[in-house]
Order: sequence, then structure tokens, then C-alpha cells
Amino acid sequence: MSVEKRIIGYARVQRTANSEDLTQQIEALKEAGVTEIIFDISSGKQLDRPQFNKLLEVLEQPEVEEVIVTDITRLSRSLSVLKNFLNHLESSKKNLRVFQHGEDSNVHESKFLVNFLEAFMACKESLNLPLTGLDN
Repeated sequence: MSVEKRIIGYARVQRTANSEDLTQQIEALKEAGVTEIIFDISSGKQLDRPQFNKLLEVLEQPEVEEVIVTDITRLSRSLSVLKNFLNHLESSKKNLRVFQHGEDSNVHESKFLVNFLEAFMACKESLNLPLTGLDN
């Protein structure tokens, strides 16, 4: 008896007023071939998001092989949370697909991006430059 592989799509918007964006994310995830979708209506800076926590639990199941998001910031706007998530995926041998700006990237490319952003943020802080978006 073979176990059916699962591909999880994750979507997030900050508030219910962004329901059109949530719908667009869900449609894109369906087109990408996900077998189930988990979504949050919550700030990406918030650490305790119920559905993100569910995603972490689901990733422990061996039949889950991949997570797909439309943009890396849908997972979190915290660099430390992103790094931990990507390390968790890599250690559990799960794949990540990100459709960001029309490009398809994987766990290793996403880790590079997050590490680059972390270095950039450190440089920005040492120069005391304003920047909005991802916060450590």
C-alpha cells in the first residue's frame, strides 16, 4: 500500500480587508498543484499564528513532501522565523517552492535570500538607514 504524497500550500494576509489578495494566493497555489491549503489572516510579524503552527505540525508527517507559497514573506516577516523554518524544512528533507516575482525558487535559494537579507539588515542598522518590510 503506497502512501499518497501531500503538497501543502500556505497563504497569509494581514487582515480580512485583503481577502482579494488571499483569493489570488489560493488560486495560484491550486494552479501549482497543492493537495491542501493552510492560510492565516494575521500579521507576518506575529510569531504565534494558529495556522502557521498547524503548518509546522503538518510538516512532521512523512507523506508531506513540499510546501508552496506565492512569496517568501507569506511565511513570515521575521528573518529569524524564516531562517528557522527553512532550516526545519531542510533537516526534514522537505522542499519549498516560492513563486516570487514570477520566479520559482527552492529551499536553498530561499535560505540564500534570507541570509543575504539578514546581512543587508545588519549593514543597514550599522549605517542607521531607514528600511521597512522585513524586521529581524
